[in-house]
Amino acid sequence: MIAGLVCGACGRMGFGERRGADPDASSDSDALGDVALPDAPSPYNLAFVTPLSFNGDLGGLAGADAKCDAAAIAAGLPGHYRAWLSTPTVDAVSRFAGARGWVRLDGRPFADSLTSLTVQNQVFFPIMFDANVGTAVNVAHTGTNADGTHSLLNGEGTCNGWTSASATRNVTVGLTNHATIHWTNAAGGTCAQMFPLYCLGTDYNRPLAIVPAAGRKAFVSKANWDPATGLAGGDALCRSEAGSAGLANAAAFKALLATPSASAASRFDDTLATWVRTDGVPLAPTARAYFDAVTPQTTASLDVHADGTYNDQLFGVAYTGALTPRGSGTNATTCASWTVNNASANVAFSDVAGSTLFAGYTAACNRWGGTSFVYCLEP
Repeated sequence: MIAGLVCGACGRMGFGERRGADPDASSDSDALGDVALPDAPSPYNLAFVTPLSFNGDLGGLAGADAKCDAAAIAAGLPGHYRAWLSTPTVDAVSRFAGARGWVRLDGRPFADSLTSLTVQNQVFFPIMFDANVGTAVNVAHTGTNADGTHSLLNGEGTCNGWTSASATRNVTVGLTNHATIHWTNAAGGTCAQMFPLYCLGTDYNRPLAIVPAAGRKAFVSKANWDPATGLAGGDALCRSEAGSAGLANAAAFKALLATPSASAASRFDDTLATWVRTDGVPLAPTARAYFDAVTPQTTASLDVHADGTYNDQLFGVAYTGALTPRGSGTNATTCASWTVNNASANVAFSDVAGSTLFAGYTAACNRWGGTSFVYCLEP
């Protein structure tokens, strides 16, 4: 671990004593993760994904909430929970009024407040874990936009207020390993499909005061990048935004881009400190782990801009030029060695809200013309 996370009364990794949301718990301090939270006398609300999956007939909102409470009880988690769900007449955000400060079951922070989550799109770490601290199924029922309101991304999207398991009705889902926007509003399915629920605690109103981790800075560009401007154009965009945000060493930032003759990782020294987002969240345990071509050890999405604001694009992507950080690109994955921006060539790209650095997607070079960004790292 690169920095300690202190979560008052949370216990060790995995909550050995399951005290994370117990109003009567003591205020001991334990190191739990990679971002430091100051000690305080009361715990935070917990956020998790149900270990079980369900079709769209949840018994309405009340039935869904009961499923969250049942999952918590079965896992030995104290506190009260509600499912992150909307209906055509009830917005999810309204169901958590008065609560603040949510952490995952490993102690890492998920969200500070309803405003920061639904207005600023601020997600520190994707929820990812189920109530047993296992890796969750990566799709969850939500029916909810990023702003916490009822989503129409996939029609009515809430299985008739969570009372229908019909394959002819639609549901909107989020991705549990994603952050901004996509954590709650990413895709659609049918009400016959089985997905888990997000469960958020409601007992506490306690701000998350994040103590930033140490490391080299990294961000995703706010402006679109034209791949026809070449590697130099990518670097120039990174340096311009770093300078405008007042980041140290701004003139040295580089774009995380591969070419047909070199990997993206080769542009950086992975023996130095790991990279940290501009909101203080570390992206991996070490710089070398961040570029691991087989099992990249990313801990958070690189979806924060140089100025500390968060991605607000539903389909925001970052061009990468290769399928892995340590792999070279080809003319077919680098827009013809970063010389064109049209349908005559293809590009490899990643979803900026996802926790996989290089997702291995490819598309025509002009497919994402309105939301095509570039990752920017301090060398």
